Amino acid sequence: MKRKNSLSRQILVGCLAFAVALWLFVGAAGMFVMREGATPQGLLASLAGELLLTAAFLALMNAWLKQRIDKPLQRLEQAVRGFGEKSRNRKDSDALVMSRPDIHTGDELEDLADALVDTSKNLKTYVENLLSSAVKMETMQQEINRINDVAQRDALTGVRNRGAFDRHLARLDLEISNGVADFGLLIANVDDLDRIHETCGRDKGDLYLQRACKLICDTFVHSPVYRVGEDAFAVVLEKIDLASRTVLLERFRRGMRDDGYLQAWERVSMSFGFAIFNSSMDESTKSVLDRAEKAMQGNRKRAEPPHGADAPQRDKP
Repeated sequence: MKRKNSLSRQILVGCLAFAVALWLFVGAAGMFVMREGATPQGLLASLAGELLLTAAFLALMNAWLKQRIDKPLQRLEQAVRGFGEKSRNRKDSDALVMSRPDIHTGDELEDLADALVDTSKNLKTYVENLLSSAVKMETMQQEINRINDVAQRDALTGVRNRGAFDRHLARLDLEISNGVADFGLLIANVDDLDRIHETCGRDKGDLYLQRACKLICDTFVHSPVYRVGEDAFAVVLEKIDLASRTVLLERFRRGMRDDGYLQAWERVSMSFGFAIFNSSMDESTKSVLDRAEKAMQGNRKRAEPPHGADAPQRDKP
């Protein structure tokens, strides 16, 4: 916005006015000297008048500069400083709007004040849009994480599925390549599942799988559990659980003991195998997994024929 009453124009007009006044005074003084004669008193009077006129003009110009430039600049500086203090370390966007200084000079200084206020408002709008975008991005990321988590979980048992297990093995293979791997793998196969499905129904078979999964999770509380097949689970033991593996494996065995009063689908029975990574013989997780599965096959229990029409029995430990 171009002001008609511009600051440069005002200064120029003031200087011209002074020049005209000085020219008129000098002319009048010259005429006075010519009329009175070039006496020392006349010259001194003329010089004194010129000095007084100059001093008066400078005083008026100084007062005008203070009123029209210095004070507005001070108000503008105070407004900018106050804006900086108000907006520092503030999370609300309203603090980003600068208060308009009391400047009504009608020139470029007022334009500058208006421009700074408008800039702060634009900054507020930009920050609000930025914060809104950040919230949307965070919400979107949370939704993506939720979808990924759902995609990696087994619907029946709630533990992670085979795809998640394969990704965990890939991370362990990287640790093996870097020479920092330290883990063990447990593979557990649920016994008698087909027979329970046939004699007790699919819903009881699902309950049987859920009870088996709960026993695994309750035993290896610090380790991720995966359902890697219809009747198979895998557990990756690291750190605390790996150090306590002897106690945990014995607790796992005791958890499958039958007290004789449970229904068939309540009597959890699993065959399992366990193997620890050995850097001298294992080049990847595949060899550790193969040893765990081989141990599980060697320990697989054979279910006995059912004693009742609706209740299959299993071998008791």
